[in-house]
Amino acid sequence: MASSSFVVTPVLYQRLYPQEKKDAQSLFWFGLGVNIFAGNAIAITQQALWGRALDYAAAGGGRPISYAAVVREGLAAEGSAAFITPTKWVARVLMNAPVQGTLPWFYNEVLPLGEGRVLGAARQISAALGGGPRAV
Repeated sequence: MASSSFVVTPVLYQRLYPQEKKDAQSLFWFGLGVNIFAGNAIAITQQALWGRALDYAAAGGGRPISYAAVVREGLAAEGSAAFITPTKWVARVLMNAPVQGTLPWFYNEVLPLGEGRVLGAARQISAALGGGPRAV
């Protein structure tokens, strides 16, 4: 999910969202939407694939993973439910998306509010400790 919060959401928002409609509220809802829908769907299928791949590797005392075989066997046994179901999606969304979908908004709108004070305190602490960084 970090890739959807810190890479996909900002890049898509920057390049695809209409410039005249960009504001803190649109970034908040855009980030939430990207993470709820696309980010979680991808993450759920990846987790299912990794879990099945580990089971595949452990079979018979250990063997190399063939992802093609893992996908083929999963689809043959359970169809698409081997990798994603509405229940898996809803559970993951309720657990992750609200927090991760709002991270770009939080980093752009909330953190800067205290940045000046934090940097000032860091400078004072650094000066009290004898200046800037020390060579190692």
